[in-house]
Amino acid sequence: MKFCNTCKTEKPLSDFNKHKRMRDGLASQCRECKKITDAKYRAKNPEKIAAGKAKCYQRKKSHYNKKSLEWAQNNPDARKEIANRSYQNNREAKLVYSAEYRAKNKDKYKVWVREWVKRNRDLDRAKHARRRAAKLSATPDWLSKDQLCEIQDFYSLARDCEIITGESYHVDHIIPLQGKNISGLHVPWNLQVLPADLNQSKSNKYDPDLYGSRLEEST
Repeated sequence: MKFCNTCKTEKPLSDFNKHKRMRDGLASQCRECKKITDAKYRAKNPEKIAAGKAKCYQRKKSHYNKKSLEWAQNNPDARKEIANRSYQNNREAKLVYSAEYRAKNKDKYKVWVREWVKRNRDLDRAKHARRRAAKLSATPDWLSKDQLCEIQDFYSLARDCEIITGESYHVDHIIPLQGKNISGLHVPWNLQVLPADLNQSKSNKYDPDLYGSRLEEST
């Protein structure tokens, strides 16, 4: 047993932290009293605490970065959730920071965008198609998550066709979004993958004899 100098209570040795400078090798305060004392100190000295943490981080930066990277790799879902929550809580500040960064690093940002597009050509095409469809109000609000994934699959298929054949492929709207006599929607059953030259020759024309039956079956 050991006597705590703060709460004036005799407690088991297991209730005390180790302390090399003490004769018995244990702190004079019990763990519970130590927590209360530390909490009061942190409340009164937030700047000192922050400065101490920053100094410790700089001293052990490589160690902390390694630990953070390992945790992020082992917990991708948790990391994504934290990132999303942080973005939602600081959305305005992050948008301002991003805009300022792009303005100060235009060349670097352009290189990053080009490299991302090369690695994710199908995602980039799908993104531009969504923007175009949104402008035309062609993407229905009632599409399910699975149907949105089906749309993405068309762009992935076009990418795979390009890799296999070495030729350019487009995701085409069977009924054009801006047809002369009829306008379609940006939905899975209105999409097909075509060679680029065939799609360009098709332009914004729609042949009901060629595609009508397929649309009827899909809907």
